[in-house]
Amino acid sequence: MGIDYQLTDNFENFKSVAGPKINYSYVECDGVLQVLPHDIISEERITNHHFSVKHHHEWDTIMFEQPGTIPFDIFAASFYLLSRYEEYLPHKVDDHGRFTSNQSIAVEYGFIETPLVDKWALQLKGVLEKLFGKIPCVTPTYRFISTFDIDTAYLYRGLPKDRQVKKLIKSLTFLNVQTLAQQYNVNKGKMQDPYDTFAYIEQVTHNCEVLFFVLSGGKNEYDELIPMETTEMQHLLTSLSKKYAIGLHPSYESFDKKEITLAEKNALAKTIQKDVIFSRQHFLRFQLPLTMNLLLQSGINEDYSMAYSDIAGFRASTAHPFQFFDLESNKTTALTIYPTLLMDVTLRYNMNLTTHAAISKAEQLIQEVKQVNGVCISLWHNSNLSETNNWLHWKEVFEKIHTLASNR
Repeated sequence: MGIDYQLTDNFENFKSVAGPKINYSYVECDGVLQVLPHDIISEERITNHHFSVKHHHEWDTIMFEQPGTIPFDIFAASFYLLSRYEEYLPHKVDDHGRFTSNQSIAVEYGFIETPLVDKWALQLKGVLEKLFGKIPCVTPTYRFISTFDIDTAYLYRGLPKDRQVKKLIKSLTFLNVQTLAQQYNVNKGKMQDPYDTFAYIEQVTHNCEVLFFVLSGGKNEYDELIPMETTEMQHLLTSLSKKYAIGLHPSYESFDKKEITLAEKNALAKTIQKDVIFSRQHFLRFQLPLTMNLLLQSGINEDYSMAYSDIAGFRASTAHPFQFFDLESNKTTALTIYPTLLMDVTLRYNMNLTTHAAISKAEQLIQEVKQVNGVCISLWHNSNLSETNNWLHWKEVFEKIHTLASNR
């Protein structure tokens, strides 16, 4: 809310101080806003709490229902959602070892497309001002960050010979004359590589904040990178790093292995001759709190992985950056989480939206971010702006979403 505050556990001091106050206890005190605390706040171990989630005529959705000036423990509810408490509880994982969206209460109760914690905060400010009058605050400014994951910088350029041969064999097997000619012409310098969309990206994003995340290592089948040591990648990253902030895209197997993350971070930093302090996990593959702690230990200060791969929206029910809280150690960490709102692959394949429907969904979500003065973070892949492999007409979607998000 951008409001300065002080905490105290001295009730006499609390009563004596004038001005807006919140009594977060069971002790009665007249003339203040009272929130009765739920047990989850004082516990030091992770417990599978059974609580109801209800739609409410004033607060949209509430949980951890309690009597008081407001009908629920807003602090416990916000803590539960922001800490990703449910992801520490027993759960199923998908084929990539990820917590799935259909297990989240946000999907179950229909608020995945709402930054619920932010809306609660604004309503809480309104209740306080009804009791105490106008409260000075610093209102955050809406921001748009256009981000790009470079999984595969080029379709042909810089590919090792074995992968070049595989592409040739595939084209010959299916008698695909077009891809044969394309591969030949790109390698002979007669044609631009289809995945080389970086000049186009620069043209579209010239008026906004841009971040690139680079896959710099990995040997898994899902890590289809151009090797960092190739001339092509060296030139590309040197060029990009002069114009943009460059972050790490830790490889598929890195989520539980510090040595992999650190090696990939150092390789990227060596190439761009700059420190690398932010990242987003490849395949959005992470495990709490393990992955986040490994990132911190590797010198990463900001993470942009907080999103589901199969549905757009607010995984942590907020459109604002927040400090990662490690539930296992019961401590706030130095890692800042930047929630990602939507991803190209999610819209195109996982949600199976048409180009028109994707634009409409993005517009709806972007408006939600603007209403709470949050940070709108989009995720695209350079390869998916190539108009190839079922991505025909998705440049139009990218441009429209960029325009919608850029306009305040």
